[in-house]
Amino acid sequence: PLDNQNPVFSNDASLLLPVNALGHEYLLMTGSGGGAYVTIVGTKSETEVTVTVTNDTELGPGVPALAKGESLTRTIGAGEVLSLKATQVAGVLDNLTGTHVMASKNVVVFGGNVAANTADRCCADHLEQQMFPLSSWGTTFVATKSKPRWEENDHWRILAAEDGTKVTFSGGASNPIILDRGGYFDLESLMDFV
Repeated sequence: PLDNQNPVFSNDASLLLPVNALGHEYLLMTGSGGGAYVTIVGTKSETEVTVTVTNDTELGPGVPALAKGESLTRTIGAGEVLSLKATQVAGVLDNLTGTHVMASKNVVVFGGNVAANTADRCCADHLEQQMFPLSSWGTTFVATKSKPRWEENDHWRILAAEDGTKVTFSGGASNPIILDRGGYFDLESLMDFV
């Protein structure tokens, strides 16, 4: 949460999905940098949620600190929130990408960073995105180049939903990459690709 003082320059937006697009199983994607987090919002009463983290998390109100690979199960109701934040260590870019969220009923899941960085560029920004449930994922994606800004590359993070996922790129942009469930690959590009 930014107070937009001291001076802070951050313009952010988040895509919000309609209720009919929600699901009960998610893999989280966050950026790298300070304050990676996962936030789960209940949509129905008595929803059991289990979160298995890919990095150590901090102790929070009613939430124990977790070690990488540990799980936490809680029951939440409609409009209730469960949040976990990655432990911050000086000089380490924390990340919760690949964290698994499983719920007994449909939930909303957000992933983000309070202060994300890409490459060695100046200045961290708040990044946040509502996650799509695994049931909506596909196998072929079109990645389009952003409007050019200086000579800056676009940064992509590709996340696997299944063990043995083979990632290939059009135009020979890279050799095939094999990822297991929750594994990811970061890519910089100056062009569109499929």
